[in-house]
Amino acid sequence: MNQLIIDRWKDSFRDAFACNGEHCKETGFFCFEITVEQKEYLEDHIELIDAMCEDYFDKVPHTIKFEPFNNGMEYVYTCDCYF
Repeated sequence: MNQLIIDRWKDSFRDAFACNGEHCKETGFFCFEITVEQKEYLEDHIELIDAMCEDYFDKVPHTIKFEPFNNGMEYVYTCDCYF
């Protein structure tokens, strides 16, 4: 796997937080888009998502799910975090 591409999940996280972070804090639900390759990597490294959420939300999600998603250009996944 290309580590540079895999690490771009952090950019997607930051972009989603910039757009919806405050609303997500209120609702307890946050999601961001990831590629298939990123999903496979993050499934084995869930602690990375926990750490980002703790940095941005001051809490760790109790549940993380990966849901298939068609963004209009390709099939990807959303990483859904529930607090």
